[in-house]
Amino acid sequence: MLAGEPADIVAVKPLISPMCRDIFDCGAVPGALRMKLAINVFLITLVTGLAEASHFAARHSLDIERFAAILDAGPMASDVSRIKAAKLVHQDFSRQAGISDVLKNSRLVVEAARGAGIVSPLMDACLALYGETEALGFGDDDMIAVVRAFEKRTLEGRRSYSSVAALEDRS
Repeated sequence: MLAGEPADIVAVKPLISPMCRDIFDCGAVPGALRMKLAINVFLITLVTGLAEASHFAARHSLDIERFAAILDAGPMASDVSRIKAAKLVHQDFSRQAGISDVLKNSRLVVEAARGAGIVSPLMDACLALYGETEALGFGDDDMIAVVRAFEKRTLEGRRSYSSVAALEDRS
């Protein structure tokens, strides 16, 4: 992702093309940075959702390998979901994208959202979850270790949102 004056982008493309599969012109500065943050919104919420789904499956005593296989066979499968689901199946939290790095990126996204007056409820939740995971001592583990925050909240019987309690009260 590049941003800058058109002439500068033309000059830089041949220099970086050997290192890149694709190059995207994102307009004026800071277009590339904002695009990276937007991409991070999707990546972070995707992996966090996968961690929550696997935690849900595990707490219902479902076969996690079967869960991963069904996910891989469906329309939501991606390289990311396959890699991260396999890490969950094998309880392999070795670092690819570390909790501490994802926490930093989550902060950058939330700060950029606030600065632009944009709501970010999913990223707000992710920021809290990755912060909790780092506080639990998993900062050097892979981002899929965010499942540890779900596990801790479950053990504590914590609800994430008061709206959940309100919905339960109505039923």
